[in-house]
Amino acid sequence: MKKLFYLLVLPLLFAACESGNTTDAPVSLTLTSDASMMFEAEGGQGVITYTLTAEQNALPSATSEAEWIKNIVVGQTITFDVEANEGEDRQAKIEVAYSTESFEVTVRQSKAEVVIPTVELVANNLLGSFYSAEMMGTDANLYALLLSDADLSIENVTPNAFYFYFDLYSDEVNADCTIPEGTYHFDRLSTKRTGTIDAENSLGFTVNSAGDDFEESFIYHDATVVVTKDKIVAEVVLADESKIVITYEGSLATVPGEFQAESTLTDDLVINLENTMIAADNYEDYYGTAEADNWYVQVATTDGNPVIRCFFLDFLADINYGSWDVNYHALADYDLYDSQKYINSFIPGYVDEEGYIAGSWYVEMDANNNIAGDVAPLYRGDIEVKFGGNDTVEITLDCLDDAGNAITGTITGTIE
Repeated sequence: MKKLFYLLVLPLLFAACESGNTTDAPVSLTLTSDASMMFEAEGGQGVITYTLTAEQNALPSATSEAEWIKNIVVGQTITFDVEANEGEDRQAKIEVAYSTESFEVTVRQSKAEVVIPTVELVANNLLGSFYSAEMMGTDANLYALLLSDADLSIENVTPNAFYFYFDLYSDEVNADCTIPEGTYHFDRLSTKRTGTIDAENSLGFTVNSAGDDFEESFIYHDATVVVTKDKIVAEVVLADESKIVITYEGSLATVPGEFQAESTLTDDLVINLENTMIAADNYEDYYGTAEADNWYVQVATTDGNPVIRCFFLDFLADINYGSWDVNYHALADYDLYDSQKYINSFIPGYVDEEGYIAGSWYVEMDANNNIAGDVAPLYRGDIEVKFGGNDTVEITLDCLDDAGNAITGTITGTIE
């Protein structure tokens, strides 16, 4: 019996010894799919594959800090959803871990493709006027065009119609004042050179269904007009980069236009004004440019002559400079997209909607502030301002009025 007992006990002892000598199997977590995954802007579903050596039915964890990586599900594979991307390129990581083992998968997503909308319009009618370079006081002739789908022979606008204006400049003159063929490019500086579209008076709008107001207005950010035989294709680019393409086919003849200058000068004006009274007021950022202070300067002769010769100068000086003794160039157009153009410019003279003069002018007045002689807007050119000692100022003019007359010379005086 003892021998049998020993024989029964020995296997148990061996089994106990073997059990005491075993150790836990090592944990292993390995990525078997790509460590970097790329998704298009519309998003989609991703799958991560892996191998895990661990206890039976064990699963790793999978997490990501990115809010646009959703619905992470861990099983024999790891699946996840990537949301659509409406912004710029982006990337994030998914961390997969079990015990002390881990790996990361980089998820990249491209930015949304910007689709620039293009509206195509067909213009049935063209209304054009021709103004010679001599009449305009410019180097090139002006062809002022209006393209529309409405009847342009009537005085009022048509409900639901569109109207697009283009001022084209060319040094060519054809029979019937036909618009010269060629490609015209948008000119924000309004230099009025041949081959350009003048930004100052080029714009578009649509009319509402009642015909009593704008439905939408369009300020050109860029534009191209291609003129071929009996055809015009105009492409307008707006500030949001959307495009409007207007196509017209038909006669390109224009009619001679009439230009009524505000200036009453009949010849060039040369001035040499001394001992004038000068007043300067700073209206700060009056025009809302965020770049330029508005200095309104008034000059008047004090020589006892009953006709007082005056200049009203509407300056835009660098807001960081703090004064107005700089060189100014005429602001060619009210460009909303380039505020730097305002710096050190002067506002050309014009008549506002109520009939008052505004901007920069030469005016001959009496002691009661009534017009007593010539008036002329300073329309183009340059004005130089220099300060001297004892509040003295020297202003040098090299300008043109809107009739093409030169206004040149020097003004000296004292700031009051």
